[in-house]
Amino acid sequence: MIDSDNLKHLINEEIYLINEPQYREKDEQPSQVKEPEGIKEPIAQEILHDLVVWTTPLSGNDKQLLSKMLDAINVNIKDTEVIEGGESFHSNYKKLLCFGYTKELGERLSKPIEEFELFETGQKSVLCAPPLSQFHSNTEFKKRLWEVLKAAFMNS
Repeated sequence: MIDSDNLKHLINEEIYLINEPQYREKDEQPSQVKEPEGIKEPIAQEILHDLVVWTTPLSGNDKQLLSKMLDAINVNIKDTEVIEGGESFHSNYKKLLCFGYTKELGERLSKPIEEFELFETGQKSVLCAPPLSQFHSNTEFKKRLWEVLKAAFMNS
């Protein structure tokens, strides 16, 4: 057994040292603890997505159509931030495809927006179109969207 007087020589690494609380009289004020310089709390950074799809709630057929559209422009839906519904929209994107929220996006950006027209706002590219549910039986919408998607994604 180790003599307790010699124990301090054996266990003196910092990982074993314990800072005992200092007892003070009831009337004494606690001393100010100064944080070491150079140590700062990590700042949570929001992720900047290459592509965000902001859309009205999707049916199974809508999801399949969206997946096919993205595949056609060599984008995997798994690498895309898909936001369904108007409340959870964010602006952390490089490119935005907006389906069904043209008016709402125009209000957020304080500018009128035309569907099927690619435009830039700051460093961001935006394309708005009707809800995906309207594309299933409307070949004209599909053609118009495809032309803009090719211009936006196949030439970049």
